[in-house]
Amino acid sequence: MADGAQGLRRFAKRCDAELQRKRADQRAIHERLGARMQTGVRGRIAGMLGNAHGGRDKVAGWQKLYIGSGGGYAAVRPVSPPSGKGSPGAITNAIVSGHNIRRPSGRAARYTPEIHKLRVSGRDFYSAYRSELPKMLQREVERWGDEMAARLGGK
Repeated sequence: MADGAQGLRRFAKRCDAELQRKRADQRAIHERLGARMQTGVRGRIAGMLGNAHGGRDKVAGWQKLYIGSGGGYAAVRPVSPPSGKGSPGAITNAIVSGHNIRRPSGRAARYTPEIHKLRVSGRDFYSAYRSELPKMLQREVERWGDEMAARLGGK
């Protein structure tokens, strides 16, 4: 009977070890995938935005990689703090979604407005990159499968 209980404990320890390894593998996959997403989004920004006053580099620099606390997801989004009207999140949202243009008041005596449209269209660099994610995920899963096969084959 003692052999059975000891065998069950060894089995439970192996299961726990595999669960921890699975979580570490999942985090590693999301970190690699997230780094590739961040590079891709920054590249899209560089391709879509002009660099007037260094704006392209500034907006690209705001894009940060976030990994879930349990390693279950990766996201690229603007840096969090601070928030408000001129924050990186608000400015990035205005670029991605588009925004209205403030119409001039027209109170100056010789003023002629140069604005001929009411809205700036958005440049959604996130969804433009989203179509490439399935291929990237497939490569990461294949890489993970090769790692697992090597790890299991080595035992």
